Amino acid sequence: MASQPPSKRTIVSAARNGKLGNQTTTGLQIGQPNDSKSAKRFWIVGLLLAAFVVFCLVIALAIYLFSQGYPASKNRAPSPFTYLYDVDSIRSHDFKRLTETGQVYLDHAGSGLYAESDLDRHVSVLKSGIFGNPHSQSISSKCSEDFLEKARESIAEFFHTSLFRHYVIFTSGATAALKLVGESFPWTSDSHFVYTLENHNSVLGIREYTKLQKANFTAIPYRELLDTLISFDPGQVKEPEDTGVYHLFALPAECNFSGSKFNLSLIAKVKAGALNSVFNI
Repeated sequence: MASQPPSKRTIVSAARNGKLGNQTTTGLQIGQPNDSKSAKRFWIVGLLLAAFVVFCLVIALAIYLFSQGYPASKNRAPSPFTYLYDVDSIRSHDFKRLTETGQVYLDHAGSGLYAESDLDRHVSVLKSGIFGNPHSQSISSKCSEDFLEKARESIAEFFHTSLFRHYVIFTSGATAALKLVGESFPWTSDSHFVYTLENHNSVLGIREYTKLQKANFTAIPYRELLDTLISFDPGQVKEPEDTGVYHLFALPAECNFSGSKFNLSLIAKVKAGALNSVFNI
């Protein structure tokens, strides 16, 4: 009687036990899918480990570059919440007197400290030149006048204007400048002074000049001002009559208390009449 061919289960079992002679190949072919799955698992685990290693290296590199002042060393726009330069390097070079005296200076909003490099450059200019009274007529006076004009031009350029449109007047500081505005402004009883609540302390002092002329003043929260100016439609503003009455609006570039910066493009909307209802025009 002819023997029955072994079943598939028998072939697999025999192949595993090494008892199937020439049919071992068939058994191995049947077991190949299991080996393929193991290989796939091996490669997947390997790729995951490689990705994890690369991720760790990237994090370590980022930490190293950040500690080395990377934003300053590359020509790229830094985050508004980071310093432009390596603070530790600047402190050790230009402000080492802070470390030597053990002081912590926190009044940069009121008056920034001068850097030693700026002082060295300034002393070098004074040593190499002769600067006289700029209001006199001499070579040394002309040298002083040239420096002043260059400074005025630089300031006008910084504010995107020119000396043909604005004057640049040097004062002892922001308080003296604001005092000059309050004293020279043509106040009348119909004038209106509007300022934001977030402002320079000396802006508040201008109110005293409005009181002397019985003029009006109004403080506006910046958020309320922003909502008013954003919804402003220049087409709905009527051309005001020239009554000879002037109004004053004060918007800081930056609040020296909170450090908040404000959108200076809003000034153009105020000039176009966005606050005419507040000014009672």
